[in-house]
Amino acid sequence: MQLFRGDMQTLKEDVQSIKGDVQTLKGDVQTLKIGQAELYQITSAIKSAQELTHAKLEALTMDVRRSEGNLVRIEQKLDNQALDTRGDIRFLNHRIADLELDVEKLKDKYNRASP
Repeated sequence: MQLFRGDMQTLKEDVQSIKGDVQTLKGDVQTLKIGQAELYQITSAIKSAQELTHAKLEALTMDVRRSEGNLVRIEQKLDNQALDTRGDIRFLNHRIADLELDVEKLKDKYNRASP
């Protein structure tokens, strides 16, 4: 009987030890759950910030594309205006040359008429 009581006492001590280990494990699991919740919140915040950054980048890309399109249109208008200006200058050069010829003819006519 004495041996049986000793085994029972040992068994009770082992059960107490297991209960302590279970309590420790429960505390560890609770700590892990809290840590997991914190990591989830951090990850969610990072994801939201990344989505906002992506949206801003998309808007900026659209602004750049619009600016590039405007620049191309402005360059085309300037090219067309430059061509028009060159044409006007050529016309004015020809007109000036014609007027210079007319002036020379008038000078010659005046010089012949004046004795």
